[in-house]
Amino acid sequence: WLAVLIAIPGVYFIQAPQEISNPLAVLMALTSALFTSVAMIGLHKLKHLSPYAIVVHFSAVASVFAACAFFLFDLEPSHVQFYEPEAFTLLVGVGITASLGQVMLTRAFGSGDPVKVSVVSLSQVVLTMLLEWVFTPRQLHWNAIVGTLLILVPTGWVMLRKPKVRSPIPEDPPAFDEPM
Repeated sequence: WLAVLIAIPGVYFIQAPQEISNPLAVLMALTSALFTSVAMIGLHKLKHLSPYAIVVHFSAVASVFAACAFFLFDLEPSHVQFYEPEAFTLLVGVGITASLGQVMLTRAFGSGDPVKVSVVSLSQVVLTMLLEWVFTPRQLHWNAIVGTLLILVPTGWVMLRKPKVRSPIPEDPPAFDEPM
């Protein structure tokens, strides 16, 4: 719980320069994070299943929710036409790389120690920040760096610490009338 209390200000530091124009979006992001964590725990327990079956299931569930969102929420006109060759190629590329990434993630959680896999997956946050800083005009501000550290350091600490070993419950001694 201490790690959670430290990470919450980290989210604030990352979000602080921007106004939250849609609190529902923030709630949905937090809900998504919760369900993702449950799914990652489940991946290790499903290691006996084919990773492809799991990825198909994840994709089907995501498609159902995306279709529901398409029909439930107002759509603003987009300036991108998805039937244009460049946009279509980029969309297909994202789909292929996301599918490959999901297969690799499923295999990693199925074959490795989930705690260690989770810690390694934290590197994607740092890598994404570095790539954004190099390839986009967006400036990397101090509050984003501090916020990221407030999230990653407690998370890594919780994941890497050794669990307390519980002593086994001693068995009851045999009764006097039972043979040893």
